[in-house]
Amino acid sequence: MSLATRISSLCCGAVLVVAGSLAAAPANDNFANAIALTSNVVTVVAGNVGATKELMEPSHAGNQGGSSVWWSWTAQQAGVLTVSTAGSVASNGSEMDTLLGVYRGLSLATLISEAANDDADGGGTLTSKVKFSVMAGTTYYIAVDGYSLDAVNISTGSIRLALSFATFGPAAGWVLPDVTGQLISSTNFQGKVVLLNFWATWCPPCIAETPDLIAFHNKYSKDGFSVVGISVDSAVNGGPPTSLVSAFLATHQINYPVAMSQPGSTIESDYGGISFIPATFIVDRDNRIVHSLIGSRTQPFFETLVKPLIYSNLRARAGLASNNLQLSWPVTEATVVIEATDSLTTPNWQPISITPQVEGTNKVVSLQNTGTNRFYRLKVQ
Repeated sequence: MSLATRISSLCCGAVLVVAGSLAAAPANDNFANAIALTSNVVTVVAGNVGATKELMEPSHAGNQGGSSVWWSWTAQQAGVLTVSTAGSVASNGSEMDTLLGVYRGLSLATLISEAANDDADGGGTLTSKVKFSVMAGTTYYIAVDGYSLDAVNISTGSIRLALSFATFGPAAGWVLPDVTGQLISSTNFQGKVVLLNFWATWCPPCIAETPDLIAFHNKYSKDGFSVVGISVDSAVNGGPPTSLVSAFLATHQINYPVAMSQPGSTIESDYGGISFIPATFIVDRDNRIVHSLIGSRTQPFFETLVKPLIYSNLRARAGLASNNLQLSWPVTEATVVIEATDSLTTPNWQPISITPQVEGTNKVVSLQNTGTNRFYRLKVQ
C-alpha cells in the first residue's frame, strides 16, 4: 500500500502524487491484462491509483494522462455501445477528471481508435462518455485514464465504468439532397438490400474502397441491391458541398446514389454517431441493420456479408418435362450449384456437372431419369 503523502487537488479533480509512491499497480494496469467484460449491460468500480502508462500507449482523448487501466468487451452482434465514467470520484472526493478511449487491435502497436472523450456533454462534467457502432465478433479495448496537467499531476481515484449495448432497430429513415439538389429518400430503396456507406472526399481509406464499391454495386444492382453513399464533407458557405462532391464523383466515376449529410442533417447521430470513416451499415430487405463496419473493405469481403441477404428469398421450381426432372430459378449474379444424394438418412451430397440454359428470365437444367430414387438440392455460392 502507498505511504506517500497526497496533496489536495489543484484543479479539475486532479491530485498531485508525490514521486516515490509505493502504491501497487491495479491488476488491469497494462493493455495485455485488460479485464474482460462479458455482459451487455455492466457497471464496474475500480481504481487507477498506482496505475502507469505503457510505452507506445496512445494519449487517450488527446491528453497524455499517465494512470490508465484497461477493460475489453466483445460484441456478439452489431449494434450501438455506450461507455461512461459518470460517477467516478477523485482521491480527494471531488468528481474525477477522466479520459476515455476505445480501440480495436491486438497490441498497443496496432491499436485503431474507435471512440474517445475527455469531458462529456461538451465540458458540463469532468467524466467521459462515448457512443459508437460496433461490429459482431469484434473485441473492443476500453482505456480509462486520469487527466494530466503535467507528468505528476494526474487525476486518480475510484473509476465507475458503465457499459450498455443495444441492438440496432430498424434503419433510421432519411431524406437528403444529391449533388444536383434532388432529394434522395431511404424509401427509394424499400425492399432492397442496401450498403449505406458514410465517407468524405478527404478520406484516403474511403477513396481506397471506392472502386470495390462501384464494382459491387454494378454486379448486384439488378438483383435488388444498392450501394448508397452518404458524404459527410463539411458544408460550404452554409450549404451542401455540391461542387466538391460532384467533382469527386466525376473523377472516380461513381454511379451509385450519393447524398450529402451537411448542413444540418441528423443522419450521423441517427446511426449511432459516425466517429470514424468509412463507416458502413448493411441493411436487409426488411429495413433492419444487420452489419456495421468501420474502415475500408474489399468487394469479396462485402460479398460474404451481403450475398446471403440478396438471395435469401431466391425461389426455385421443379417439374417434369419429357419424363425428366426440370429445375429452374431466376437469372441472377448468384452462382448456383446442383447437388445430389441417394439417401436423406445418411446424405452424401455430390455436385452435378451440368450447364444451365437461359430461357427468358430463368436458368433451367434438365436432369435425366436414371430409374433410381435421387434427391437434389440447389446451393447458392
